[in-house]
Amino acid sequence: MEQLIAFSGVCGALITVYSLVKLVVQPFTTAMKRNDLTNQALQKSVDMLAYDLKESQKDRDNIHKILDKHDDRLSRVEDDVIRNSEQIKTLFNR
Repeated sequence: MEQLIAFSGVCGALITVYSLVKLVVQPFTTAMKRNDLTNQALQKSVDMLAYDLKESQKDRDNIHKILDKHDDRLSRVEDDVIRNSEQIKTLFNR
């Protein structure tokens, strides 16, 4: 009889430990797995944003090059307009 009581005490202790593992450890493990999945998705988003930022910088650089070319052309046209204006003034002053 004493062995049965000791055995039932050991079984009760094992059930208590198993229940504790199920109640505490398993939810924590599940939360950590979900956290890892979320971190992977976040890292993927960060990588995509970094790529988009690089592409945006390339576009911006190209736009600035084009704007510089247009600025040079405008400067030349302004010079031509001034030159033509002076020539017209000279023609009318004769």
